[in-house]
Amino acid sequence: MPQWFPARRVPARYQWHVDGGVAYLGAHTHDLGRCRIKHSAVCPAVEHENLDDSIMLEIHAALGVAQQRLIRAGFVPAPAPRHESEVQSPDPPNAARPGGIRHILAYCGTLWITPGLIEDLQCIALASSTGERCLNSVFEIDEGHWAQVEIPEHGSRTVQIVLNNTGGLMWVWSLDEVGYTDSARWSRQRCTHHTTYDATPDAGPNELVRFHTVCHADLILAHRPTGYDHPAPQPAERPGGPARQECATDGCRNGTVIKDVAPDWRCYQCEARAKRRQNAQRKWQTAHPAEDH
Repeated sequence: MPQWFPARRVPARYQWHVDGGVAYLGAHTHDLGRCRIKHSAVCPAVEHENLDDSIMLEIHAALGVAQQRLIRAGFVPAPAPRHESEVQSPDPPNAARPGGIRHILAYCGTLWITPGLIEDLQCIALASSTGERCLNSVFEIDEGHWAQVEIPEHGSRTVQIVLNNTGGLMWVWSLDEVGYTDSARWSRQRCTHHTTYDATPDAGPNELVRFHTVCHADLILAHRPTGYDHPAPQPAERPGGPARQECATDGCRNGTVIKDVAPDWRCYQCEARAKRRQNAQRKWQTAHPAEDH
């Protein structure tokens, strides 16, 4: 618990101290006769069979009263984080509720997840005309396109199920074809009126969260979102030059001018990714053989 308690009144088995961010059992001389108590030892939501010390009972009762007061006031605790990344990069308050849709941004191998739909990503600059948050959208239809990228692998069962159901690929809004200035505007969550180098301060924190496969497995898009008619950029061909065939992987812009290649030809990068996925899936299936029923 964050509060201090007099060590002389707390039984030795309940005394803790923190040194360098790590909790240790027992009191420390530098704490001037004070100690800390582990919350689980006096948590009012848990039955304690051996809690018979007077001060521990007092703390337990005080926490119980505080808990009931919060419950009557309508307090609802936040769900416990499923992964440490949720603590490091928590979702913004306006993030879509479970079951909703949150689009993913991709730029140079980095994945970010938005609070909701890509077109609803709102500029966070402070509007000089109103003194409040800018109402403009960050989204510009001609900046970026939908593309398939490889899902970051993880050893959990949930992620392996997602990889099996999606073939290891997911749809993201790719900014790889966008220039640095525009991509930086996206990362700063600014509209075109409040560009990257604009001196206008932010009205609030950035709402883009680093994508994590475990935390955001339910938000992975296996199918391309509809309603975005802007075509993906096509590579320019030189007049009179050799015919160019693109990689068969959706979203990949690599190509070859070698003649008579198979229609399902894939570039060496996509081939390497496919082999890595197959090897990872094979290892996982070997480590988790299907049970006979």
